[in-house]
Amino acid sequence: MRTRTSLAVVAATAAATVGGAPAALAGPVTAGSGCPRTDGLRVVNTPATYHRTVALTFDDGPDPTWTPRILAVLRRHGVHGTFFAVGRRARAHPEVLAEVVADGNVIGNHTWDHPTSGDGVDSLTEERLGTEIDQAEQLLQDTSGQPVCFFRAPQGRDTSPQVRKAAVQRGLTVTNMHSAHDYAQPHHLDPTWTDLISRRLVDRGDHPVLLLHDGGDFRGNSVAALDQVITWYAERGYVFTDPAGRPFPDDPAAVDPPTGYALPPTREQRQQHTQRAAEQQVSEAGQMTNSRVPEPDPTPSGGAGTGPTAGPGTGPGADPGTDGASDLWPTGSGGTERSVPTEEPRASLGRRPAIAGNVPV
Repeated sequence: MRTRTSLAVVAATAAATVGGAPAALAGPVTAGSGCPRTDGLRVVNTPATYHRTVALTFDDGPDPTWTPRILAVLRRHGVHGTFFAVGRRARAHPEVLAEVVADGNVIGNHTWDHPTSGDGVDSLTEERLGTEIDQAEQLLQDTSGQPVCFFRAPQGRDTSPQVRKAAVQRGLTVTNMHSAHDYAQPHHLDPTWTDLISRRLVDRGDHPVLLLHDGGDFRGNSVAALDQVITWYAERGYVFTDPAGRPFPDDPAAVDPPTGYALPPTREQRQQHTQRAAEQQVSEAGQMTNSRVPEPDPTPSGGAGTGPTAGPGTGPGADPGTDGASDLWPTGSGGTERSVPTEEPRASLGRRPAIAGNVPV
């Protein structure tokens, strides 16, 4: 039996609201400990913490009809996702949010009231935007009992300096996505729409953050498509993670999970890495050149083509730069030695069992 999160503090928070809006807070509500350091990072793909990763994300819930159906699909496949919850909907349906958390999923901040009029959050004052984020952050932390590390603006409006500034002040990672655009689906199940939603989300690279909706309107086609999307990525060995590339403990493909969280490198860090790699290659090439055994005379007194070193590229004394060369010493045009690659090969991930119903590509 699942253990549900205590909702006592949620009831206290709801009682403190006035006129449908939450009570004012003293200041910005930070994401809290346990969140990745963002430094203004805007995530569209997860960091490459594994060879292949995928983050399933869901917007506009919690919804008493569609969120439980999304959860049922995740349970059936043994994977998890990140649910970007709207504050006022979480207050209205705390038991649904508690079920999301009890299943081992992550909660994200999708503002308090999901403002969409005009330019959405871009049209809000800095103070009003802060209130939208803070009120949702406080209630979601209280309800879930976990740090809420990720923020997604309604309608994907997260590129403005105002949104970035507000997120940085609160330690939130701004999370963009590859969207299925499933908010426009008809109000009935339609296999054509299910297939369309699936095709919009599969084959999106090695580290995609995917978006479906679990609230707002009819989401039956999204639920059906999710089953196909999970199957597609699972059969290809993807590890299901949160938007920060961190695996869920119960994910069967998350073997030897990474220790800690690493942000994508900055331009300066990439340049430093490239310089260090080049210096290391030069150093290793010099060491191998100095350690090479002197080449014996290929034509000993017994006559050309006889004895243990008869002919180029044969026997234990062969020159590794000739036709019988060792794989460690390939040659390029003109006989120039190529530097030995220094990058370690990536460890292959164990594959999940195939699941029927894969979406054709």
